[in-house]
Amino acid sequence: MFADQKIDYLPKDRFVDGSYQEHDKHAQIRQKRKWQILLVTFLSTAILMNLLVWLRPPIYQSQAILQFTSSNNLSTFDNALWQQAIEVTRQRLMSDGVLVGLSERLRQQHDINRQAPELIDMLSITSNLTSNVLILEAKGSEPEILSLIIETWISDYLANLKGESSSQNKDELNVIQQQLSVLHDKISNQRETIQDFAQLNQIISVERDENQILSKMKGLNLSLEAAENQKTEALAKLENLNQALEQGSVIERPSDTVTINALKAQLATIQSELKALKNKYTAEYLQRDPAIVAKQQEATDLEFKLKNIVNESQIANLTDNQRILEVAVSKAKLLRVQLSEQQQLAQQFNRKLEQYKGLEAELLELQRQEQVLKSRSVELELTRPFEANINVLEPASKAQYPIGPDYWRDSMLALALAAIFSLLALGLFSFIVRPKQTNQAAPNIVVVPHYGAKLNDDSTDSRTLMDKSLGSVASLALSDNTESKQTRILQSSEIKPLYQAANQQGKTLIGLILCGVALDEISKLSLADFSANFASLNISGDTPRKLQLPQPFVQYLVSCYASNDRSSPIIASRLSESDLNSLVINAAYDADLILPEQVSLFALRQSYIRFLIEQGVRLNDIELLCGYIAPAELTHFRQFKAKTLIELAEVKTDYPFLDS
Repeated sequence: MFADQKIDYLPKDRFVDGSYQEHDKHAQIRQKRKWQILLVTFLSTAILMNLLVWLRPPIYQSQAILQFTSSNNLSTFDNALWQQAIEVTRQRLMSDGVLVGLSERLRQQHDINRQAPELIDMLSITSNLTSNVLILEAKGSEPEILSLIIETWISDYLANLKGESSSQNKDELNVIQQQLSVLHDKISNQRETIQDFAQLNQIISVERDENQILSKMKGLNLSLEAAENQKTEALAKLENLNQALEQGSVIERPSDTVTINALKAQLATIQSELKALKNKYTAEYLQRDPAIVAKQQEATDLEFKLKNIVNESQIANLTDNQRILEVAVSKAKLLRVQLSEQQQLAQQFNRKLEQYKGLEAELLELQRQEQVLKSRSVELELTRPFEANINVLEPASKAQYPIGPDYWRDSMLALALAAIFSLLALGLFSFIVRPKQTNQAAPNIVVVPHYGAKLNDDSTDSRTLMDKSLGSVASLALSDNTESKQTRILQSSEIKPLYQAANQQGKTLIGLILCGVALDEISKLSLADFSANFASLNISGDTPRKLQLPQPFVQYLVSCYASNDRSSPIIASRLSESDLNSLVINAAYDADLILPEQVSLFALRQSYIRFLIEQGVRLNDIELLCGYIAPAELTHFRQFKAKTLIELAEVKTDYPFLDS
């Protein structure tokens, strides 16, 4: 549609056997069920989860504090050793052996039946390294046994700690010291080996040298590529010069152009003077006049001199290009040699670097082994009972007040989860229970157009007229072949790729339409209707006119049809109107235009007419530029009419994309 027309629409269901009311009824039932599922799911989930929250028993806690004090031997130890001692004690307190013994002792002394896995869940240890303390905690729902568990746990561990023999630790420490001494010697030897290898192979600067090599290789690659390009260009230029000389062309050296042009100008001046004298005097007089004879001799000398200079310039030009080619070949050869040398050097550095890294890896492994043995030695020192004292700074407290759980917080989380579950249930219900889809061939929307100003003057009259039309509209909605054909107005940004994607016939067709040729005139055109240089087109018939073609399109026509018979048609006669439309549609597909099926010859013509009208051409003058147009068709372009009208002489008839 060319003009914007307002439309109303009505659901088609209202006109088909009263199914709209049935559809509305089912929709209300489904909506009611959705509310029911939402509320029931939310309430049931919230009640169940809150029962689980509030039925949980309260959690109590009892704790004791152990402090580490130094003896005389540890008075000079640093903080790292103290931290290791505290960590070792924490790990031993939570070890399986200690917890199994604690379970057995609780059952024998206090008749408390708790297995080791249960004790792991109940007990926890927090360390404070700044104060050298361990905080032992026991959590559970039975407050009366928590303090007994912690007290038994501490007493059992301290008793076992005192019974340990220190001699075993001393023997292991002696073995570790011997191993550390051997590792120290190996590390020293390995460091010397690495240092000697680095000095011998200059490994200290291997990374810097390797980077320089890589950078130099990159620069050589670029230089080699530039030299190859220069060689190719010089070779091509030399071949072109040789071909031009073989064909008899004059190839001047750029530096000799000024001299040659000056000689040519001087020779042309003398020749023009001689020509004027020939027209004025007889041949006998010309041969006897010394001044004229001298001028003729000067012209002969200049011709001879110009010929010699041109020949010398051509030879010098060839020599210069041959020299440039030889230099480029030599440069490329030298760069290849340098690049090969750099590659070999890079390979040597890579091998040295791999060996150096292997030696460093061996050194790191020896250092790691040394560190492991040192850590083990420190651990043994910290676990010796006479090296550190463990005192009970605060005994196990009585559990009187619950520390958890937070019932109100968990209740809020339960409500949030209930809301999520109810929404999921609603979504699942909506996915499973869907409204039935009516299988109708006709669309479910009935379009009722507004008929201009009559419907806009009075809203009551508009509604009355619409109601009177409902009967005919309903019958129209039930038909299966109702279709509203729309004509597409193309923009220059769409026509340019369309023109580029078209074949020869398609480009000719598009160019003619965008120059003002009517659709019914295309099949009647022949090459004889064009001017000799294709700059203009004479159209005869009902609307005779002369069209000036844009220069880019003229160049295209000359390149395609200059050698054809002037009596042949511009468009092949075997192509029907449908075939011509198909050419344009195929080009629209190749150009990846949106909705290519809407692109047609008619759409191109309408786009060109709109282009003219938007400039200010009168509707009644369009026919003088584009040929015959039905008056009813022109009514669609009223909305595009410019505010200021112009004369036909001022109209720009070249479509924008043809100017580029």
